[in-house]
Amino acid sequence: MVISIIALLIGILLPALASAKKAAQASVCMNHMRQIGIGMQVYTDLYNSYYPPVHGNHYTSPLPPKQEWWEMLEKVTPEFSRTVMISPADPFANKPNASGRLIVSYIINGMFAFSKRRDDVLKPSEKIVVSTRADTGNILEHQGYPAFKAQPFWQNDIHHQRYPAGSNYLYVDSHVKLQKFESTLGDGTDEQDQHYLTEFNPPRPR
Repeated sequence: MVISIIALLIGILLPALASAKKAAQASVCMNHMRQIGIGMQVYTDLYNSYYPPVHGNHYTSPLPPKQEWWEMLEKVTPEFSRTVMISPADPFANKPNASGRLIVSYIINGMFAFSKRRDDVLKPSEKIVVSTRADTGNILEHQGYPAFKAQPFWQNDIHHQRYPAGSNYLYVDSHVKLQKFESTLGDGTDEQDQHYLTEFNPPRPR
């Protein structure tokens, strides 16, 4: 009888504990993305509103080989470190990819990576600059996703549901939101898609 009661209690408690663990991980992940947002703000303040370059592509000198966008944030924000780029729920984080680089959990929206400026964003509270990386495919080799292309080309680069309520997303104004991927697309038009900025690009091909 006692054993049956213990087994019943374990059966009740385990799902609750798993749910609590996921909620805690989502909170840590959200805090990490907020720190990325702070790093972005510091960097853009210092560099005339330009976002960190990818492979060296604005007025700063070219990046050293294999330097990533988030490593530029380390140079200007003392509190920022590589640990900020790791989600506690990411099964691939800190493992080497095929190129030998350690995998990070967050990827930059490619629309911001090529000599784009924060001050040119018309709706900073509605546009996503950093998303949660997916766990499969070519994205394990990259640290950005090409949102300037049609959605089918990049939507699988993003983790649609890292946590029960969705995944975390960092916006240009530095707020972070936990939500389902589908909600970031709106009605699917360029204007409603939170990953796409019409002020940076003409309408995408369909």
